[in-house]
Amino acid sequence: MDKMELIVDQVILDYVAELPNEAAKQLAIQLLAAAMPVLGSPSAIVASGDGGVAMLWRRAGRRAEAECDNDGEIWATFGAEAFKCDSAADAVEVIRRFLHIRTR
Repeated sequence: MDKMELIVDQVILDYVAELPNEAAKQLAIQLLAAAMPVLGSPSAIVASGDGGVAMLWRRAGRRAEAECDNDGEIWATFGAEAFKCDSAADAVEVIRRFLHIRTR
């Protein structure tokens, strides 16, 4: 088990709703690996209320979330707005733009 798997598994141990399935965990691992170099560490990684894994980033008063659903979809959300993303890289780019993080 690699470091990304341990991080994702650790945050879902005490969850009461539908646990993230293997597809959601694998998407979350991909998302975390893609996000770390661009967005940095998320403020939180939690099991989502809809079944899946959610990650949260904050910057300059803005809050962005990415959710890896049990049905294999990745969503980027900002308050009431939600965007279905084609890949982990797509979600990272959508969040990067929302948080006004410049690329190197």
